[in-house]
Amino acid sequence: MPPLEVLMTGRRHLVAANRSIRAAGLDEQGVDASLCEFLRDAARQIDAKGMDGVSARLVSAFLSAQKDVARAAARKPVSKPAEAAPVQAPASPAPLRAVEKTPLQKLRDKQRSRSA
Repeated sequence: MPPLEVLMTGRRHLVAANRSIRAAGLDEQGVDASLCEFLRDAARQIDAKGMDGVSARLVSAFLSAQKDVARAAARKPVSKPAEAAPVQAPASPAPLRAVEKTPLQKLRDKQRSRSA
């Protein structure tokens, strides 16, 4: 069996067309079905003939279909995340409190307890 790179070079345009269709999120069973199939058919023809043997008309039709895929993707609604309420800064900073006494505070407390 030939390596994957050799297999992929014979199907480059078809793979790219499928990626475009998937990235655009087109409905392949609905309104965009004919566009998806036309793009794939054009890609198969280009892959079969190679770039040297393909007509300029076919390349033009392929590129036009790619533009139509981009337009179809642009008309699809993009779901936006719900906007969160803005975070208000506190009016005053929270009071700081020491969790543990510093060595100096411990020494002073010791001196106070002796003098008392």
